[in-house]
Amino acid sequence: MSASSVYLFVRTPPDGPTSPLALRRLKALQALRDELRRRGDVIVTAAPKHAESQVEITNVFASDDNPMLRDCGRVIVLRLSAGDERLDFVCADAPAGLSAEQQAAGRICVWLERVDREAASHHLPVPEKLTVAPSNC
Repeated sequence: MSASSVYLFVRTPPDGPTSPLALRRLKALQALRDELRRRGDVIVTAAPKHAESQVEITNVFASDDNPMLRDCGRVIVLRLSAGDERLDFVCADAPAGLSAEQQAAGRICVWLERVDREAASHHLPVPEKLTVAPSNC
């Protein structure tokens, strides 16, 4: 897979840019950006017009709101867009395992690879005419 360019973003929630929800989304965005950069096969761009695809963090649910559930982690909801294709998916922190951002970065890379493969298959040259040779086998 060649490097794909991605624009990462979050929208400001109705309760404002300094709300706990906005801060959780921003923190998840920064962690996902860092994880995608670590992988090296995705270029994170600062402007949507320079990106082949967009990734929006639409929501982050965190158990840190409830002290009894604090060890359960977070759930991140993402929306991927490339051209006319859209994909929404959910990732969660695994106990003593991968973070939600690490899982999301892996899924994003797989999705981008599939999109690249499909785009490349549309550009394969088709021969103008086929030649058939009889065989003695």
